[in-house]
Amino acid sequence: MASLPPGTPRAPRKRRIRTQTHTLPFPDHAGNPALLVFRNLVSCPLPPLYAFAIYFTHGDASPDNVDVAGFFSAIDSMHEPLDIRLELFFLRNASVEECVEHYRAEKDSRGDYRVQIAALEIRESSIPSRPLGEEAGADTSRVGPPGFVPSYIDYHRTYHGMLYVCPEKDWNTGRQEICHVLFDPFSAEEWAEWRSQSEPEVQPPMHLRWLPIASAPDSSSNPLVDVAQEMHLVSNLQRMNVTTEPWQQAMERGWTRW
Repeated sequence: MASLPPGTPRAPRKRRIRTQTHTLPFPDHAGNPALLVFRNLVSCPLPPLYAFAIYFTHGDASPDNVDVAGFFSAIDSMHEPLDIRLELFFLRNASVEECVEHYRAEKDSRGDYRVQIAALEIRESSIPSRPLGEEAGADTSRVGPPGFVPSYIDYHRTYHGMLYVCPEKDWNTGRQEICHVLFDPFSAEEWAEWRSQSEPEVQPPMHLRWLPIASAPDSSSNPLVDVAQEMHLVSNLQRMNVTTEPWQQAMERGWTRW
């Protein structure tokens, strides 16, 4: 290869943006160990605002027994990068109904992500010197992750609540499937206006279906939606229109926590 003439300016090297999967422990509303997992810059452990809750209900369910980074990679690597966080809870031998009750209590304890968006809009300092909740004499006994998604209802989903249940000790054992749970449906009036003639007059209080965690290599011949695809479809509109921009603004200000 011929060398450049003396004095010829060299093109600047592109700076590599290094990211990693962050795993952050936190206590849930009952004091039980839970985990946040998300992808962000190596130097910025600020979790995204859009979230999905995953419940591990095996008799030996524990943060120590789950390949957390592998689970997130299985969901994140098969499509475009996901600016979401996963919240992993460990309720041994819990039923789906008990997981739903836990989710509601956790959401009541923390609120939803509109709290963080409002704080971003009104806070004067560019970098929060204290975590959200330590200001104005607030109760600081429990400062945890951002709030939950206010509602998962969109143009073709009619339930406010959503979570996933994995009955295995780890996600990559057993059937490698997760139960997708929808709950807290439309009001009767909303359902009557929305439903088609082929659907029941009363919307079921809960809807369950099993999804593979990730598609097999020959998934082009398999029409079944997997968890990764489902999370992309569900989160797409709110991420684009509501949550991604505030998250990016917070990072530009140098925030590493909400």
